[in-house]
Amino acid sequence: MSLQKEPWGESLFDVCRSPKTCCFATCCPECVFGYNAANVTDGSCYGYCCAYLVLMPCGLCGIVHMPIRTKLREKYNLQEEPSDCLAGYLFSFCAICQEAREIESQGQSSNTRIKTTQPFNSSVSNADSELTGESEASQT
Repeated sequence: MSLQKEPWGESLFDVCRSPKTCCFATCCPECVFGYNAANVTDGSCYGYCCAYLVLMPCGLCGIVHMPIRTKLREKYNLQEEPSDCLAGYLFSFCAICQEAREIESQGQSSNTRIKTTQPFNSSVSNADSELTGESEASQT
């Protein structure tokens, strides 16, 4: 008995549904692809990013994109719609945005998430208080 494949939760051509993903993919599609690939494989985000970057100018990014899209579909039990070949070669930009949104909506993103905030650094806080003339005694 085979499992029924589920439809994608995210549309291929609804690129701007997530403005953050759309902007990031517009500026750095290879980074979004690397992030997606690292979430469905044990590989390095950087390795996939570099492979995509090298193949993109030649229009051959589908060589690395197709197998990753297949793994993503298998991981989430998704239908092949459109074919991985078509998505990987002709609609690659739309596909990497769709895949990133699908990973996010599935709530399965791994620890390869790109950190956009910096941890609190107390030495910076002390330096700021010195600039404003506050002493440590007055802060306590």
